[in-house]
Amino acid sequence: MKKTTLLLLFFSLTFSVFSEMRVWKDKAGKTYEAEYVRELFDKLTLKTAGGKEIRLPVKDFSEHDQKYLRVMVPPNLEIDFSKKTSIKPKPIEMFDQDNDTVTILSTTVKIIKDSKRPFTSGLKAELFLIAEEVAETQYKILLTKTDRSFLLPEEKGDSYEFKTKPIELQVYTEYDESSRRGPVFVGYFIVVTDKQGNVVQEKTDVLWLEGKGQELRLLYQNGAGSRYSRYFDKKTIKKVKVPRVTGSFPRN
Repeated sequence: MKKTTLLLLFFSLTFSVFSEMRVWKDKAGKTYEAEYVRELFDKLTLKTAGGKEIRLPVKDFSEHDQKYLRVMVPPNLEIDFSKKTSIKPKPIEMFDQDNDTVTILSTTVKIIKDSKRPFTSGLKAELFLIAEEVAETQYKILLTKTDRSFLLPEEKGDSYEFKTKPIELQVYTEYDESSRRGPVFVGYFIVVTDKQGNVVQEKTDVLWLEGKGQELRLLYQNGAGSRYSRYFDKKTIKKVKVPRVTGSFPRN
């Protein structure tokens, strides 16, 4: 039971870029009318209109198909996410509460090529960082969005890496000491797309964000001025008003 729970809490999704039927040809001249399904252990899996699966090593395909793969079909990727946090010394201008804190959050994304097959087209990675209100966890916050365009390295196992700018997360007690306010980091969502905008791969540790890249983009676009314009509803990922009990939020 515990093992199943852990698997559900952390996952990576790989998507087939193309579901269109096309004619493939191997070096022996045999043709296959099928759609691309996946690549595993340097073999491609194709599926015919009748549902039959065909597995062939990448190296056995014709030069024309090899070129198609190099330009149009991204290889398998692994996505690693890591974060570092530290507590910033308490500034003089903060409210005089012993438990007021400012946490500095820094993150790194590493995209690893998990295939020998070359791929020459550009890709785009987008990272969304998610927080929630410390005392009202039903309110989520899109902290920031970072995107990078990149080319995959040539060798299997090599990687492309980028870091985010440090983010300050201030948690404080209101003037009347009745409530705690401020964002607490809860997770991330990463999506890699090709030049046509097709999703190549996603990774997240927030289960309900699966497949929600476009909604997160729109939320960031509509509230790009401040993280306090990016509070959202978990069910719809639509902007909501900043929750307020007493007092007011510190400026961004």
